[in-house]
Amino acid sequence: PESEQVFALIAEGIIRGASIRARPLKTRPRRAAAGEAGLILDEWDLEEWSWVAVPANPEAVAQVLARS
Repeated sequence: PESEQVFALIAEGIIRGASIRARPLKTRPRRAAAGEAGLILDEWDLEEWSWVAVPANPEAVAQVLARS
């Protein structure tokens, strides 16, 4: 019954966020632009993927929505 409730929430678009955990296998530095530094993951192992009501990084959601 609980999984059916969660599926219904996903189908209705109420739960729309996703969370992943990946283990990097091959990375390279990201070219810093305007103080933004980081890594580019060229290869990784996906360890976990799950639906979430509130993503751990809401700023990422805002950035994606701002691009569209």
